[in-house]
Amino acid sequence: MKIPVKSNYLLGAGLFLFSWSKVFAFADYIEISQSTPFLAQPSFNREAYQLAELHPGSKAQIVSLNTNHTKGVSFQVRINEGPNRGQLGWVYLSEAESQRTLKLLNREQKEVSLNSTKGDITSFKSQFSTLAKSMSPTESSGITSKIPELVSAKSDQELWRQFMAGELSAKPSVNEELVTLEKTVVNADGETQTQKYHLPADPTVATLLASKAESAVVSAGNVECEEEAPVKVHAARGATKWLKGCEVLGSSIGEQSRTKLEQCFTSIKATISEGRKLKPSDRAKVFPTFYSKLNSVEQEFLASMVTSIGEAGVLAPPPEEMVAIMMVLKNRKEDAQEKGFSGANMLDTALQSLQFSMYNRGAHHWSDALNRPNSDSQTQHAFDAFIKFKNLKISASSPLKDVFHYHTDKVSPDWKSPSKILKMVLDGVRLKQTGSRHIFYENIGWSFKHNPWSNK
Repeated sequence: MKIPVKSNYLLGAGLFLFSWSKVFAFADYIEISQSTPFLAQPSFNREAYQLAELHPGSKAQIVSLNTNHTKGVSFQVRINEGPNRGQLGWVYLSEAESQRTLKLLNREQKEVSLNSTKGDITSFKSQFSTLAKSMSPTESSGITSKIPELVSAKSDQELWRQFMAGELSAKPSVNEELVTLEKTVVNADGETQTQKYHLPADPTVATLLASKAESAVVSAGNVECEEEAPVKVHAARGATKWLKGCEVLGSSIGEQSRTKLEQCFTSIKATISEGRKLKPSDRAKVFPTFYSKLNSVEQEFLASMVTSIGEAGVLAPPPEEMVAIMMVLKNRKEDAQEKGFSGANMLDTALQSLQFSMYNRGAHHWSDALNRPNSDSQTQHAFDAFIKFKNLKISASSPLKDVFHYHTDKVSPDWKSPSKILKMVLDGVRLKQTGSRHIFYENIGWSFKHNPWSNK
């Protein structure tokens, strides 16, 4: 059928408008397509600002737009799908299509296409004018935001510090995986506004809230106050479902906890092994069950016990040698969390690829540790060490907080640095660093990635 000229013209105009709307569709979200740096500030040549590395499949809602860059634009986003869920940070979108590591999505989660501008950065940035107009200008020229006060937002760690200092209060959250911190401010017009920050409810949160509540009770004395709804916090996925004996991990650990700790470890081993002797070749089947059958607190107990037995069981006594291994796992966990991996725990750090050789393909130390009976001397020393570890007092400024690496004199890793060797003293016990003993190092960098066994 022959289409009239007028109709042909209208059809062409319609296709043009369709193409135009597709290109300039409103972008609300991003989806990571390749590993992408996630920064606290939109300065992408500064490693010091890096919070984490976002993995493919992570999704986030756009909060702010920054057009100050010479070869692209950046977005401040809040992660809503992926390991860094709930965290705020910046990502970069290059003008060069071949260098892009993320996709733009509209509110229906459909991909938003961009025109090919072939090096014309002005034309590239003009495609975000609709998004910019939907936001409010900030104090920084070239940056617009849905929530301007978040443009200079501090890290999650700083927000928790403000909470502990009483500058922010915690409120119940509809989402069980997030905690809401808020404060009331008065703007320039004299209007009262509530600023809210949604943070991941990682395993450290329950401790922070508990200590905050305890200090409030102590300081309040007998003063009556209006009761508020309790904050619902999940310290770990399924933390209310303990294996037999493992409920002891939810309270203070001391020598009186030993019987329950032994019962807990027995329950964990029985759950993981299903009544059979484990072999190194079971690695691919067993490691995922660490996550699927244990809650996060039980995972950390497993990591502490198995790693210390496998790495230092033959070196104890003193148990402080095993305490040091547990301390390294904890240091790495806290360092990973500070870099933005808010859900990281000690098991995640233990199972990092090619970090702790006892978990490598073909290694038998992990299965040996799980096969040992509780009466075994190395396992008994591990219980001693765990109790000491849970009561270990280390100041925030101590160099012990920066110990991430160790090795024996039987190996010579390329990262070792004689100037960074640290003389280890734990609870007054000085660890020997000769022969088969471990040599510990401070302030040697490392990288973290979620291991393939977890469901994070």
